[in-house]
Amino acid sequence: MRPSVLVALLVMAASPAAAQQALDTGMEHKPRVTAYARDFIKGFADDPMLHAVVRESTKSHRKLDWGEARALDRRWKNELADKTPDGLVDTVSHNALSKWLKQQQDGAPGGAVTEILIIDGLGWNIGQTLVTSDFFQGDELQWQDILPNAPNAVAVSELEDNGHGQKSLALVSLPITDGDTNIGVITLGVDVSKIP
Repeated sequence: MRPSVLVALLVMAASPAAAQQALDTGMEHKPRVTAYARDFIKGFADDPMLHAVVRESTKSHRKLDWGEARALDRRWKNELADKTPDGLVDTVSHNALSKWLKQQQDGAPGGAVTEILIIDGLGWNIGQTLVTSDFFQGDELQWQDILPNAPNAVAVSELEDNGHGQKSLALVSLPITDGDTNIGVITLGVDVSKIP
């Protein structure tokens, strides 16, 4: 057994509070960024238009077989690599939902939201304010840890570089809910240094 694992086990055995603290090292930002994200999406996560788009996309993508789904995701990646204009990437990043999301992002308190991504009930990227590296998000933890779980589920990443040499950017994923059912996922990029 590695010494670091042994130390962690000893800490956990000694005190539940100490164990929680040991497990949360590097995630001290989680409560603050979660509270900010929940408060921010309150203004639009229940919008009927958003729910309608998520449901329609889920219904549409349900028709794809495995080969078609892989081809669609590959097409997205190829378009990004080739900088293909007016293709699938442009269609999603310039659709009505993406434009609406940009308006929501512009109103983020403190300007702390760096991006918004909407994922449908099958894991497809359907609206975004910053282009993603792939179209299918269903194999990502940000979708897998949220959609099948409770309506209050949250996933927060460790801090990443914000593009200016500071580790202050966290990805926060929350469910889009209809009653007690999660129908999609919202992922936000939040710059913790800008949270008011």
